[in-house]
Order: sequence, then structure tokens, then C-alpha cells
Amino acid sequence: MEHSRPRIAHIVDSMEVGGAETLVAQLSAWQRLRGFEVRIYCLKMIGNLGELALKDGFQIEVGRGLKLPRAALDAYRFMLRYKPDIVHCHNATATIVAAPMARLAHVGSIVSTRHGLVAPPHSIRREAKFGVAACCCDWIVAVCEAALKNLITLPFIPKSRVVRVYNGARRISFTPVHKGPDNGAFSFVHIGRLAPAKDQATLLRAFAIAVRAENGLSLVIVGDGELRGELARLSTELGINRSVSFVGEHQDVSPFLQNADAFVMSSVSEGVPVSLLEAMSVGLPVIVTNVGGMPEVISHGGAGIMVPPKNPEVLASAMLQLAHHPELSSTIGRAGLCEYEERFRPEIMAEQYNRLYQATLTF
Repeated sequence: MEHSRPRIAHIVDSMEVGGAETLVAQLSAWQRLRGFEVRIYCLKMIGNLGELALKDGFQIEVGRGLKLPRAALDAYRFMLRYKPDIVHCHNATATIVAAPMARLAHVGSIVSTRHGLVAPPHSIRREAKFGVAACCCDWIVAVCEAALKNLITLPFIPKSRVVRVYNGARRISFTPVHKGPDNGAFSFVHIGRLAPAKDQATLLRAFAIAVRAENGLSLVIVGDGELRGELARLSTELGINRSVSFVGEHQDVSPFLQNADAFVMSSVSEGVPVSLLEAMSVGLPVIVTNVGGMPEVISHGGAGIMVPPKNPEVLASAMLQLAHHPELSSTIGRAGLCEYEERFRPEIMAEQYNRLYQATLTF
């Protein structure tokens, strides 16, 4: 190693607001505190989180897009300039583009993390490309056991190098500013991209059922995406638009979590969502669907209520259960906070990644 401090390069599509990107930002911050030199390489654009990272003093470089082979050549040139000791690729495209280039550049430790579930049915062509690129990695990381089981079924994946590292999330600070449409209501909060995988339509239908049984309820939906207009229209059609607030995308979700009474997710596909861990960090009771890594997060010690996906009736029943039983809500919230403290703090995640780096690189 020619330089005094170990150098880490995180490779991402962009640093737009999202779960994987948030984890990259938090992991980079922890690594810098531990004395690593950290640089972020975005394949196509910086994004809002990237702009914040620049203000925090991180160096970020941007390539000319995702299209091969130009993207690979850009990544290779970046590695020749920066000479990283560790390259950490995040998700499939970054791995396909950068992992072979890192091996060609003689990088000492190469890690790929798939932040999603990688649920079947797979795109065979895309996952075959990922499998071939993953052969250049020392470790391929799944963020939950469910994702790990899916990863090892992909073509060409070197199964002996696939490991699980649970996501970690920052502890939410106390800065309440928002309570929802009715300050006296029992308020649910949902945080996520407005996209098919999150299935907010089922959440709205469940909420409509719950409101008919208990009109003192409110729902705050934090996030943006392609389905925003469709979901807003559904809210109006269901007659719940006065009790539902679409507040858009926010880089800091702390106020919404701090002022809610419960957190709810209705996803049909998930890894380990950062927003769920953040909700647990403030002791919110959580309701999640039985998909991906979410059951693994809440199954220890009664840390949440689990419901089947695409079932608004059962979801509504769970929402009413929390609204009608404050002692149950408090018990679940405390259990979730304990789980967060023991398993999902960001430093726990970072230490596990550090052990993976050290397994193939001597600092």
C-alpha cells in the first residue's frame, strides 16, 4: 500500500435519495471516522445525497453513464487515478461495471452488496452478467437471509463467497415538526418510494377500512415516485384524502417518525428497508408485510406485527389493533428499540464489512 491510510471506493449508480444510497452515505461517514480515506464514484449522476456528501467534505467522481463498455472504461480510469485498496460495489449494475475493472486494476479487496431481495422471476441475462462479474469479487453480500437464499440460486454465482450482513441505520434525532392532518389522531407513517414494489395501494385500501371503524386516524406518506398521481387519485376515490397526507420526498425523515404513533409498510418485495430500522430506533411500533428480510428484523422478541402482502383487511385489523391498544403499541415499540440497539445500529454493519475487507486485505 503506497499511501498511509487505506483507501475505499464505493461504486454506485448515483447518490439520489434511496435506501442503498443512504447506507453508502452512512457507511462512508463511519469509515472516515475510523481513519479510512473514502471516495464515492457515481456511474451516472451525483444526486441529492451526493450533494450533501460533497458539503460534508467527501470527494465524489461521476462517470458518463451506465452503458458498457464506456462505463467500465471510466471506472477503470478512476481506479488507476485513485488507487483504492478496497472497492465496494453497490447493487447489480455497479458490480457488472466495476468489479471486473477492480480486479484488472489489482485492487486488494472487492466487495459487492445487493441491497434488494433479488426475488424471482429473475432477468436471466442481467443476473448472468451479475454472476460473472461477482466472480471477480472476494465477497458478495446479501442484506438478509431471504436475499442470500435468492442470491445463491443465480447463475455463475460463487456460492462460497456469498455472506449476509444486515443493514444498519442511523439513530433518529428528536426534531418533531409534523403530526399529520389531525393533531389529535392516532397517526401512521409510511416512508418509501412510490413504486409497485412498495404497494401503497394496499396500504390506502387498508387505511380506508380502518377509518370506517375508527375515524380518529391519520396517515402520512413520505416519498415520491412514478405512482404519486395514481395513489393520490385512489385516496380521493376511497374518500380518505382528508386523513392522508402525501408530503413528498424528504432527505431528513426524523420529524415524521418522531411525530407518528406507528410505522407501516405494505411492500410486496423488500430487502431490509432503512426506514423500518429508523422507525425502530425511535421506539415506534411497526407493522410490516411478510416479505424479504422484514420478518427477520421483527421476529425476535415481538418487535412488530407481521401481515401477509396484498391483504388490506388483515393490514387494517393490525392498524386498528395498535390504535385501540396503547399498551400493546408501547410494548412493541420497546421491543423494536431493543432489536435496533442489539442488531441494526450502523456501526454493527460497518464493523462486519470491515471484517470482510480485512479477510482479503492487510491494513
